[in-house]
Amino acid sequence: MAKDQPNTKPGMISVEEAQKRLLALVEPLGAEQVALAQGLGRVLAEAVTARRTQPPFPASAMDGYAARSADVNSVPARLKVVGNVPAGKSYGKKLGPGEAVRIFTGSPVPEGADCIVIQEDTQRDGDWVTVNEPAKPGRFIRPAGLDFREGYVGLKPGKRLNARDLGAYPTVDGTVTRRRSLLRADPRRLVTITAAAGRSPLASSTPASRADPCR
Repeated sequence: MAKDQPNTKPGMISVEEAQKRLLALVEPLGAEQVALAQGLGRVLAEAVTARRTQPPFPASAMDGYAARSADVNSVPARLKVVGNVPAGKSYGKKLGPGEAVRIFTGSPVPEGADCIVIQEDTQRDGDWVTVNEPAKPGRFIRPAGLDFREGYVGLKPGKRLNARDLGAYPTVDGTVTRRRSLLRADPRRLVTITAAAGRSPLASSTPASRADPCR
C-alpha cells in the first residue's frame, strides 16, 4: 500500500509556509490616540487601567436615611434627623446614637452610619423620622471599591472594542490601533461627575446625543 503523500505538487509550498511568508511581509499599524466615540471596532494597543477606585467611598445604594443598625434593631424606632446629604455632597460629621441623616443614591455614607433605611420604610415628622423596618449592618451600602480599584486592568491589549467596552470605561483614555478606515461614531458617552470639590468623584457613563465625549 502506498504511503500517504503530502498534498503538494512540484513547485508548490505548504499552507503553513505560505502563511509564514505572507505574515513576514506584514507590519503592525502604528498606535494612535483617538476619541472614545471613535474606538468602536478598533483594537487596543495598551492596557486600559482604572485610574481611581470606584466607588471611592462607601456609598448609599438607595434613597432614604443613613443610620446606625444598633438604633434600628427594634422597630418602630424614632430618630433625630441631623442632616441632609444630596448626591455629590457629604455630611462631614460622625453620626451619633439616635441620629439619622437624609441621604440619596450615590452619596457618601456618613461616618458612624452602617446601614441605609429606605424611605419607603419610614415616616417623616419634621426633624424626626420613624423607622418601621429593621436594618442590618451594611444594608443598602455599596462599599468602596465594589466595582473596581485603582490599578485594576479592565481591558487588555489586543481586545477589539465593542459598545459595552466603551460604556464600561468612559473615563479611561485608551490607545487603539486602527483596523479599518471607516469608523462608527456611536454610541457616544458623556462622563458625569457627582462629587464636591476635593473629594474623589463618582463617575458614570451616560448616553449623550449632542455632547462631544472628548471635551
